[in-house]
Amino acid sequence: PFTVKVLDFGLAAVVAALCCGALVMSAFMLLFLLAPQFLAGVLASDPRAVAWGAALLPIAGVFQIGDGLQVTAIGLLRGAGDVRSPFWINLVGYWAIALPLGCWLAFPWGQGLGPQGLWWGLAAGLFAVALALLWIVRWRFAALRPRLSVD
Repeated sequence: PFTVKVLDFGLAAVVAALCCGALVMSAFMLLFLLAPQFLAGVLASDPRAVAWGAALLPIAGVFQIGDGLQVTAIGLLRGAGDVRSPFWINLVGYWAIALPLGCWLAFPWGQGLGPQGLWWGLAAGLFAVALALLWIVRWRFAALRPRLSVD
């Protein structure tokens, strides 16, 4: 009178969360890339501030995907009880990659790109962190065992 079936909702939930995070952040990326002048104009009235905002928003648009994936991966790992991996990955990603690269890109002793250089360094750090966290998520959740359900 009962059946036993194997359920694998854990891994499906992980993939769904990552896909939803990437989809939502892709929408914001498109908004930032397609309407930077409009968005900057909504937030400021000074033409210089609008010009700076319009110059920086496309870079922020690029890092939306990396930011969304790293935040989702951190949430997944936190839910699995792993708070150490995200700490160390973020520490290395931002302090050893994003900040030095951003400074090198921004300042005259490097590439001299100004604020855009700092933002590109942040984008690189975000993507490095996101990739490392995705690798950890894959490693942690690959160990999920199918669960049995009795109907």
